[in-house]
Amino acid sequence: MNLLFDAWLPVRYSDGSRSIVSFDKLRDSDILDFDFPRADFQGAAYQFAIGVLQSLVAPEDEDAWGDYYDQPRHPKNCLLSWRKLAMLLICSPMRQMLHCLCRISIF
Repeated sequence: MNLLFDAWLPVRYSDGSRSIVSFDKLRDSDILDFDFPRADFQGAAYQFAIGVLQSLVAPEDEDAWGDYYDQPRHPKNCLLSWRKLAMLLICSPMRQMLHCLCRISIF
């Protein structure tokens, strides 16, 4: 499973519909919020998203801040450079509350 490119994040859209999307689809302006069944999963998703973005677009030095402001990097290009690093090998569910995730149909 690739945490950036495989669909695993439940989201809620502005029209009320729900779906499972990949991290690279989160830039869709119709997505309102994550839609996890528990508050701790919801909070973990926010932390994950913030951590990924901070890591992907962290400038090398102070001059790079200005460069990013003038010419923003396309999120897809940033994500592609991390494709191999985001692989998660799942052999067995260890300490996972799979019964809580059943309602969002990802397993």
